[in-house]
Amino acid sequence: MGFWNLSLKTKTRPFSAHCQTVGEHLKRKRLQLGLLQKDVARIIKVSEDSVTYWENARSEPQIRYFPNIIKFLGYSPFQFDTTVFGEVIRKFRTENGLSYKQVGKLLGIDGSTIAAWEKKLISLEDLNRIEKLQLDLLKGLHPTTSNSYGILFGNE
Repeated sequence: MGFWNLSLKTKTRPFSAHCQTVGEHLKRKRLQLGLLQKDVARIIKVSEDSVTYWENARSEPQIRYFPNIIKFLGYSPFQFDTTVFGEVIRKFRTENGLSYKQVGKLLGIDGSTIAAWEKKLISLEDLNRIEKLQLDLLKGLHPTTSNSYGILFGNE
């Protein structure tokens, strides 16, 4: 038998318990449920190719698919630091599958402003300080003479 006695073994890539990508989360859940990629695609309302690409890290899902992905998983695979204003916005956009433009429209501002807010690391505490400063300015108080100036820069 020698030469013709071949044993084919498929190598299974170890699957991390700590998923790094949305695709890894989907794959883990799919395998736990014993589903095929086409089943997940139908549930999430995307093509089977999309699920394949996500699971194999060839692409990432568009934000509009995130609500269905979160619903399928039963949890959000995303982490947000909700002490930072931009992350609060990003969390809202992600959980609702909204673009910058769509959130901007909801708030009556340009979508590029939403993008800029997300990228800036403004803590909610700093945002409250800025809001207090704006109120003082609206009241006609000068920032260097009002308490807001010291609050804004942490010099109370």
